[in-house]
Amino acid sequence: MPTGFVSAVNYVASYFDSLFPSNVFVTIDVGYGEVQGRTLPSNALGASLPAANGIAGNGFLESYSSVRNALVAQNAPGANTLPASAPAGAPANLLMTQAEAKALGLTFGGGLDGYVGFSAVPNIFSYGINVTPPSNEYYFVGVVEHEFSEIMGRISGLNLSNAHTPMDLFRYAGAGARQFTTGANSYFSIDGGQTSLDSWNNFQTGNSGDLGDWAPSAGNDALNDNSRPGVINAFSSTDITLMNAIGWSNRPPLQVMLAPGSNSGVPGGTITDVTTPVIVGTGLVGATIFLFVDGGASKSTTVAADGTWSIALGPLSFGGHSLVATEAASGTSVLPVSLTLTIADTIGNAGDYFNLGNSGQTVFVRGGTGQLQAWEFAGGQAVGAAGFTNAGAAFNVDAATTVVGGGQDFFNLGGPGERAVFLRSGSGQLQAWEFDSLNQATRAAGFTNAGAAFTIDAATATVGGGEDFFGLGIGERTVFLRAGSGQLQAWEFNSANQATGAAGFTDAGAAFTIDSATSVIGGGQDFFGLGFGQHTAFLRTGNGQLQAWEFNGLNQATGAAGFTNVGAAFTVDSATTIVGGGQDYFGLGAGERTVFMRAGNGQLEAWEFNRLNQATGAAAFSGAIDTATTVVGAGEDVLGSGQRDIFARDGSGQLFLWQFNASHQLTGYAALKDANGAAIVIDTATTVAGAAIDPASGLHEIALVDGSGNAVWWDFNGTSLINPHGGVSAFAMTSFSDQGQASTSTDAGAGSASNASADATASQSGASVADADSAGTFTLSHAVVSTLQSDLPGTSATEIGLLYETLLHHAPFRPVWRPLRPRSWPAPA
Repeated sequence: MPTGFVSAVNYVASYFDSLFPSNVFVTIDVGYGEVQGRTLPSNALGASLPAANGIAGNGFLESYSSVRNALVAQNAPGANTLPASAPAGAPANLLMTQAEAKALGLTFGGGLDGYVGFSAVPNIFSYGINVTPPSNEYYFVGVVEHEFSEIMGRISGLNLSNAHTPMDLFRYAGAGARQFTTGANSYFSIDGGQTSLDSWNNFQTGNSGDLGDWAPSAGNDALNDNSRPGVINAFSSTDITLMNAIGWSNRPPLQVMLAPGSNSGVPGGTITDVTTPVIVGTGLVGATIFLFVDGGASKSTTVAADGTWSIALGPLSFGGHSLVATEAASGTSVLPVSLTLTIADTIGNAGDYFNLGNSGQTVFVRGGTGQLQAWEFAGGQAVGAAGFTNAGAAFNVDAATTVVGGGQDFFNLGGPGERAVFLRSGSGQLQAWEFDSLNQATRAAGFTNAGAAFTIDAATATVGGGEDFFGLGIGERTVFLRAGSGQLQAWEFNSANQATGAAGFTDAGAAFTIDSATSVIGGGQDFFGLGFGQHTAFLRTGNGQLQAWEFNGLNQATGAAGFTNVGAAFTVDSATTIVGGGQDYFGLGAGERTVFMRAGNGQLEAWEFNRLNQATGAAAFSGAIDTATTVVGAGEDVLGSGQRDIFARDGSGQLFLWQFNASHQLTGYAALKDANGAAIVIDTATTVAGAAIDPASGLHEIALVDGSGNAVWWDFNGTSLINPHGGVSAFAMTSFSDQGQASTSTDAGAGSASNASADATASQSGASVADADSAGTFTLSHAVVSTLQSDLPGTSATEIGLLYETLLHHAPFRPVWRPLRPRSWPAPA
């Protein structure tokens, strides 16, 4: 590494630290001859690659209103020109780097903010500070300033699909006319386009650098699209104004928020049951903070040396309170910052109750009249609210009742927006109340056990529910509990809400425990194919990773998987539920298993994993399913059409067959009917274990296995082709028993003297394929039945993106990751 390299980098870091004295730590990985391990392009003096949450190339997607409010609070240059809602032509969410999100107070996380790298070509740089370089060398300090400022958010998103950055809000084509396209000249302005401070680069009109750089007309500037040798490319006053405009204030921003110890357990929330809350914030060191409550007398304090301040209030009455903070310092002023604080009788917390897919946190409140209310927060903002009703009147709870969980369509009603709230009464009884999208009560249960109320202690919370986990049949539903010790438990209840099954799960002889951020999003099937009596619980951890844990009849852990995709954890958002799994849907071979998911918008998805739990295949199917529908079999080509079929059970129990082409588009479906034309109805414990075609008779043979391991073959005629309005009718039915032992039965539609080799399939693995003899009799060994009984809901979209390799979490609030391409600063050709 050349002499002067490190000292020049440290100089820029120190200079920026003094120039932008915000309370933000920016961490950048600096490379010599490489950026994030990648060799620099041959013509690049430097390159940058932002990072977010430890993932290179990722950034934050923040709502326009959040960005605007943060810039206005900073009194940033040009902030007063930003309209209340996103300007015409701009999306509702803005892409930014993690470092910029920190500067705006939209995230407070640590970790690496990005990578920069600089050319290792000998004698290409002059490392002197504020010294004009030789005519054939480039001013290294200016290149460092260029790349550092990109990590800090000086980037444009206009070259990406429907992506704008905060900096793009100050790109104008004329007075009052923002320029959000890349094919015309544009300039930087902070007064609504009245004044041009510099022209933006535009590669479609001949410039070769990034859209966030200045055009060549800017002269010898560190942020120019191309560096010039033999000159000092300075960090100009316009460059400083630009950084100020995107959130890097020359003074710390004035911020006001509820202290973590006063926020009733919802990070960033503004509802608390603490009547003497502490208000905290940041400001200019030594400045005086005045905090006004409801327009009355103020309390004041001085900003400490670390840039923070705090003021204790109270006691405050129940209800909403308006807080306004102002900052006073010699010769300076900033705009006041407001906060609406609600003092309420909070009675519980839950995760993403409204299933927005944003990993939000919900606080449940008992209003002044006793009405149950819910407020969801994400990124410090309220994103969902409900005042619950029952039979047209307010749904009230008494002062002794608490909320211990919620969010699932527990009763499997299938309607849009169906969600349950789990309550613990004053006596300790567990109750479930389900509400529709209008927050009206649609179903209720007071659970019992052995004729008495089923009770839980105050430390127990629900972490999932709705599945027939134990495979006991129609009307059976499971509530998953997390005890105060952290142990995961499952209690199953019948249609009369009476306990019918229970499990306290263990692992290696000790209690199987989960943390408070983990939830159960599906379960019931033998996902790993370990045999009769095995049940799998699908978990979503606090960071979103999908896991599968299998338990035997003694509730002991027998298998586990932490799924991955392209070397990273495979994650799902908080609105996604698991609706089936275990089959090798894509037909990729031994050890392959598929997880079927329902996204928040109802879309059915399939992800296949190998023996190492690595993603090997994915599909996003056309159409949507409701919260009561589950996948009970998949992968077979029942009609011999060359397409893969999926068997599904709707909320009423009716069995359907869906057919998809290679592009995962629905090409037909059928409601399966018996010989009398009546719908075939199965319970929640029954699965489709296999399917085959009798080549002699053309009959389609489907094997159904119930929760006890008993199986039946249904033979369907081959004349009714699957189509959007048709049905497939049963021709004959034969029962056989398979509970882990070899079984013999006669298949009425398979074997004959002339067709002694008709196949009968009862396992996705292919290990249980038997040949019928001349009498039509076949013998099966143990049949592996892998399917999920899960009826959990969700309301946030999940999209498959970035070619084949990444599952993006798309929601209107952070965290949402979007790719940011590596940016290089080329030397002139």
